[in-house]
Amino acid sequence: MAFGYSGSNNASTMIGADVAIAWWDGLGKVEDYYITAKAPCSTIGTVKGGVCTDAMLGGINDVQALETKRENGLTIISYQRPLKTTDVSFDRMIVPEELIYIVWAIGPLDTQRQPSKHSLYSRSDRSLRFSRPNEKNCDKFDTGVVRNRPTPWPGIKLSGENSRSFVAQIGPSGGAKGYEGLTGFHSWGLAW
Repeated sequence: MAFGYSGSNNASTMIGADVAIAWWDGLGKVEDYYITAKAPCSTIGTVKGGVCTDAMLGGINDVQALETKRENGLTIISYQRPLKTTDVSFDRMIVPEELIYIVWAIGPLDTQRQPSKHSLYSRSDRSLRFSRPNEKNCDKFDTGVVRNRPTPWPGIKLSGENSRSFVAQIGPSGGAKGYEGLTGFHSWGLAW
């Protein structure tokens, strides 16, 4: 689960976003991230970028888990971060009276426990003002929906004495019917 300050002052955009990413790993955990690209955190030459923790980029993890629990089929992770942090490179300062645009997403972690491509996210601009009067006006979550997973496409087995030359192409991963369905692992949307 990711939630945070948009990379833009007038729209909800992922690039440049300052987010907290929270997950359940037997216990609730949360980490401070900065997003420079819609890709896994990686290093090209001497430049690190993608969906990286602030610490990986040379910054500071300014978020702290307060309460984590699983209740009625929901994972609840409450965390805090200062309105004004000491990490001026990767954290956006929050002025409670100002309207800010936010981003959120829900998706899996990869095998290295890093964020993977998400399937649920805000598809329109979302904003909030931290200084507004406190009220519980969130939609109620319904966890009673059971989703059937589609049957994966059949895998292709390469074999035979005359099969010595192959062409590999990168392309869309096929979602739950493709790479994810065949391997059990989530992809970033591309596969060989």
